[in-house]
Amino acid sequence: MSIQFSNSFDAAQAVSEITPITACVSMGKYATAQGELIWQRGEIACVRSDSAMFVGKRI
Repeated sequence: MSIQFSNSFDAAQAVSEITPITACVSMGKYATAQGELIWQRGEIACVRSDSAMFVGKRI
């Protein structure tokens, strides 16, 4: 895919736009997730974050 910008301002603005990431995790002894809690039910939780996150699961 290729994107063409009319000027450098448009290019800089597009780079600065951050798409939130939503992830659901099974909450266990080693589970970690950082972000805004969307919902939690039992041992399952979904969070929204503006940056990449690493999610661990119980081993």
